Amino acid sequence: MKAKKQLTFFNQKSKLMTCFQYLYRMRLLPLLFLFSCQNSTPSDSTTDQVQEDPTEEFSSSPRSADPLAQADLEDDNAPQDQASTDTPEESPQERDVAPQQDRTPPPPPRREDPEPQAPAKQDDGNQELINELKELGDAEKQEMLQEKSAAEAAGARRLGLSVFQRGEDNEAAGDRDMRTKSQSSLLSAQRAYRDAKSDYRQATKEAEKMAALEGKAQKAQTAMESQKQRIQGSQQELNQSSKYKEAQNLESLARQQYARNEFDKAQNSFTQAKDLFSQVPDEVKRNRAASGAKQANPPATAKTTPQPQQRNPAADAQRAEAERKRLAERRIKILQNSYKTNLETNNMNGLISGKFISRQEQSGWSQFFKGVKDLSIKIEQNRFNIGKNRADVNFVVRMSYVNKSNGKQTENRFNRKWRLVEDNNNWRLQEASPGN
Repeated sequence: MKAKKQLTFFNQKSKLMTCFQYLYRMRLLPLLFLFSCQNSTPSDSTTDQVQEDPTEEFSSSPRSADPLAQADLEDDNAPQDQASTDTPEESPQERDVAPQQDRTPPPPPRREDPEPQAPAKQDDGNQELINELKELGDAEKQEMLQEKSAAEAAGARRLGLSVFQRGEDNEAAGDRDMRTKSQSSLLSAQRAYRDAKSDYRQATKEAEKMAALEGKAQKAQTAMESQKQRIQGSQQELNQSSKYKEAQNLESLARQQYARNEFDKAQNSFTQAKDLFSQVPDEVKRNRAASGAKQANPPATAKTTPQPQQRNPAADAQRAEAERKRLAERRIKILQNSYKTNLETNNMNGLISGKFISRQEQSGWSQFFKGVKDLSIKIEQNRFNIGKNRADVNFVVRMSYVNKSNGKQTENRFNRKWRLVEDNNNWRLQEASPGN
């Protein structure tokens, strides 16, 4: 019997300690202390009532609403009813705390972590779908890159076709979507690559058509320059020729059209300029004849005394040589203008056919043209060394362009050396190399 009483006492004490720990965590201990101080001197009737039946408060407490708590309470009070006279008296503080302990809600049950589970079959299916979409996107990109290479080989980038630029924009959009690696983005990447492939295929067709027109314009330009070089006469006589002035204006217009990739218009302008240059020699002869007639038939009012003309063969030879060199310089400058135009238009075919660059320089210039735009050329500081049938010229090429990688305006310069030979009064370029 005594052991049962001790067991009941320890059970109540354990519950009381649990209550104190909960109140301490909830920071309600000061309120309990004030409540205990107010009830530290209970009345005699209350004390007697508690002493007469100490289980009344437990049986009437709100905790009785909990079936589990009620069962524990009945187990604790069962031996106490059999020997109520031997139960030790409780202090008023203990009696007041016990109901407070029962009124506090029990702590929430501890939530156990879920056990790890194998990934669902649906996730595996999604990952497989993503991998499959990525493979399809990579395949579309490879086909697109093949079309891009064909367009570049046809000259679409060099010609600056808008459809080629649109293809590059679609390609960049596809690359961005491929990095996201979601189903929607991978599908969007495939569409972008297909659009880029279509743009590059169209750019190839346009570039091939423009390349054919460009070739015709180049032939017309070469024919015009050859006709221009065959013109005989001093600069003063050429300046007096109206045909020569008109041909020069058409030549300037043709070069501007060529730079804008208007090859069909440039071809017509070069052809018209050639026809006008072919008419210049006849006009120069007529002007000479008219000038000679005026000198032979002076006005009647003019009184002139004929002067014997003294000829100096050495002086005549010097004047003839100076005139020959002057004409050679003018024709070499015409070739320099053609070199300038081919550089500004990124025309690799014209540079190669005109022998303006060597075979070793072709790859370097091709890479350079891909990385720049708005190229402008100035040729300066000509140093001519003209012989009987050969000529050497050193000059400086000054370039101004926009770097595509950073968008900055850049200037550069380099030296160039040409060796030319004369063939039937027509100077042609034999060798081009870096200058000193």
